[in-house]
Amino acid sequence: MRKKVILCYFFWSIINLAYAQKKSFNERYVEVSVSLIATDIQQARRVSDSLLNVAKTDEERAKAYMLSANIHKNLEERAFAIQQATYADEIAKASLNPTWQAGTAGFLSTSFREVGLLKAAARYINQAEEANNKLVDNPMHILTKINIFHERAFQAMAAGDYEKAENAVLKASKFITFSGEEDKHSRLIKATNHQLLGLCYLYLGSLKEAEKMYQSSLKQIGDEESNLKPYIFRGLAEIALAQDSVAKAKEYLGRAAPYLETSGFEELKANVYRTFTKYYWKIGDIDNGKRYEDLLTKIKDEQEREARRVSDELFEEMYNAKESYRSKFKIAVITLFCLAIMAIFLALYVFFLRRTKSTDAVMEDDERITSKNPELLNTDNGEIRDINMSKETEQRLLRDIDRYEEELYFLDKNISLSSIARSLNTNQRYVSYIIRKYRGKDFYSYIQSCRIQFIINRIKADPALLDYKLAHLADMSGFANLSKFSIAFKAETGLPPSAFVHFRKKELGRG
Repeated sequence: MRKKVILCYFFWSIINLAYAQKKSFNERYVEVSVSLIATDIQQARRVSDSLLNVAKTDEERAKAYMLSANIHKNLEERAFAIQQATYADEIAKASLNPTWQAGTAGFLSTSFREVGLLKAAARYINQAEEANNKLVDNPMHILTKINIFHERAFQAMAAGDYEKAENAVLKASKFITFSGEEDKHSRLIKATNHQLLGLCYLYLGSLKEAEKMYQSSLKQIGDEESNLKPYIFRGLAEIALAQDSVAKAKEYLGRAAPYLETSGFEELKANVYRTFTKYYWKIGDIDNGKRYEDLLTKIKDEQEREARRVSDELFEEMYNAKESYRSKFKIAVITLFCLAIMAIFLALYVFFLRRTKSTDAVMEDDERITSKNPELLNTDNGEIRDINMSKETEQRLLRDIDRYEEELYFLDKNISLSSIARSLNTNQRYVSYIIRKYRGKDFYSYIQSCRIQFIINRIKADPALLDYKLAHLADMSGFANLSKFSIAFKAETGLPPSAFVHFRKKELGRG
């Protein structure tokens, strides 16, 4: 889903528009950025380090830091790449150079999104757009604007908001006005835009529009090899499955599969494995369905571990870098500055940890906050207290919650009281009040109950699920792990899930 190489290259390439450099510096810089980075990346890293040592002007230092960031990003050293780009960004801001600011902020936005830090990514993409708006006469202005909209679309997709993503891609479309005789680079931009629209339409349920965009993207690419193709084939396979055309789905999956052997994009593999799982379930091949489900689970676990590792490493590297920088100031200034920085990093560290919590732990935190609100609960007997809410608002929220239940929103592992309140354009107190009044439970118990009832109904409707591992049933019903699932299942039904499965099999004559 993410065309990381394309976006990072576009944002990074803006830095190359800076003023002329001294020949000795510029020759080595060009050698690395044009040749070595593609042929000998380890040598490119060594030369890049030497460029940082000999850089004298702000311009040279900014270019050297961004070159280093790009190299380490390709080496999968994400935390260090972000650190280097942050140094370049500080120089760009201090120099009041909007060209550099657009490039460094764009790079940082993409990098933070890739490790799941969406708030940081949104902050930097806003900075990139603000800087680019000052470059109306710059030849890269329109191209950068398109890529900013694409990055906003990726961030919206990462948050699960495909309507917002569609809006961003459509805005990008307004700036893509090629005549039909454009070069390879221009066709790739158009192909990327159509592929993103296809993805949005797919998740919004507009299958015909999605297929149209995917086919248009393939046409733009033509016979050229592109990392867009496996994403397109996977999307077309999803459409075929939704249309009950399993033969076409198999064909498209077969065309996407070879790319998995050479692709370094774990998200591409996860998406293709997810579609393979749907395909095999649809044709009744339980063994292969389970096999691809296990592969998908393995990738998801690895992505979570990688995100935590990068977050921790980034925190440590940024902290150490700031410590080194602060040592240059006077003792009194250092003391005050350290306190401020430590407070900021502590808040960031807590935020990183909360991002990696399980869904159930997040909901427990939200519920504890809500349960302490004296306007919602009578702490003596737990009864609901009236709050200042109009009848119209109450009925609207109830209808919206009913609709969300039909859409199985409780299966989202990142669900929380605060996220639901934001989706409903209201506050946590109102949502908690409605759930307690009409569902008779606190938010945490309500979500757990919805999930358990969902999986029970699924098992009754599809007895084949009785042969699945309990961990798979837990994942299907939105739980982060089997332990949470078992506790919630027993609390809801009085039976552990293993006993429920056993008795259900006996009822069906399979015990």
